[in-house]
Amino acid sequence: MTAQALLLVLHITGNLLWIGGIAGVAVALGMAGAAAVRKPVALQIYRKVAVPGFIASLIGGGAVLFMNPALYFSQTRWMHPKLTLVLVVIALHHVLGARAKRLASDEPTKGAHPMGAVLVICAVGAAFLALTKPF
Repeated sequence: MTAQALLLVLHITGNLLWIGGIAGVAVALGMAGAAAVRKPVALQIYRKVAVPGFIASLIGGGAVLFMNPALYFSQTRWMHPKLTLVLVVIALHHVLGARAKRLASDEPTKGAHPMGAVLVICAVGAAFLALTKPF
């Protein structure tokens, strides 16, 4: 197995943990019930699943990109919309993480269901582009 293949495995595994984890944070933030129940759940999922998955995805994907930047930045046109969707997912990751931290410090926070849905849609779009390479 080549270094690039191992990095892609790291990237994909990181994505599974990251997107599943941050979607779980969105669900936990939107749960009905006492904040005492949601507080530890949302923050623990964020810190123990979503953040490590994000770091693994960033390291694996970033390394693959920089091993052959011409291929990914100029020859594959699908990479530009994919990375745009990824930037939206990263922004939502940080917003949801901030909400989980606010909830954990007993500050009032809003739910996150719409953001979670947008996050998942963007992640599915990025995966679709990466797998189908439509243009």
